[in-house]
Amino acid sequence: MALAATKGFDKMTVQDISRACGIAPGLIYHYFASKTDLLRAVIKRYSFLNELKGILKEAKGKDLRETFAIIAKGYWQTLEERKEFVLMAFSEMMHHPEVARMIGEIVRMGRSLLLRYLSALKKKGQIPPKAPTDLFVRIFFSSLIMMFVAQHRLMPRLVGVRFPKDLDQFVVLLIDGLLSSRKQAKRSPVRQKERKERSC
Repeated sequence: MALAATKGFDKMTVQDISRACGIAPGLIYHYFASKTDLLRAVIKRYSFLNELKGILKEAKGKDLRETFAIIAKGYWQTLEERKEFVLMAFSEMMHHPEVARMIGEIVRMGRSLLLRYLSALKKKGQIPPKAPTDLFVRIFFSSLIMMFVAQHRLMPRLVGVRFPKDLDQFVVLLIDGLLSSRKQAKRSPVRQKERKERSC
């Protein structure tokens, strides 16, 4: 992971990896068909997926805000612990389609886990049936990663996330919006206008 963070995907070779690990290149090819397959395994191994599965497994009986606050703080801590690799991967995916696909696979798996969790809460009546859970999940993860990248790369002097206070407030804002979606839909000016036009 440290080698990938230092050299980047394109410049890193299997020989570099074998030297860093103290093993023969042939041993790497025994387990991985290519450098791409190896990087995919590394990205999956160091992603937040296992932690997310554990959090959701323990979420039964917990308040929705509490669960997502735990997820947000756990995800942020994971990003901080693997900062150089995360920033390298984010930079590489901007111009390397293969890296973007690898990260996209992890994102889709994480999104699927959260959507199943939220779907179960919908069935229990804890979330409005028409609440936009897919949009909520996309905003949740994309906002966290963009705040992280902005703090460390884009605008370090302007973006300062106070951990954990800002993450708690961020979760409250998103959850309150999700839970109030039924009321917002009823009061939507666009929908009111559509009803007036249909009645004319």
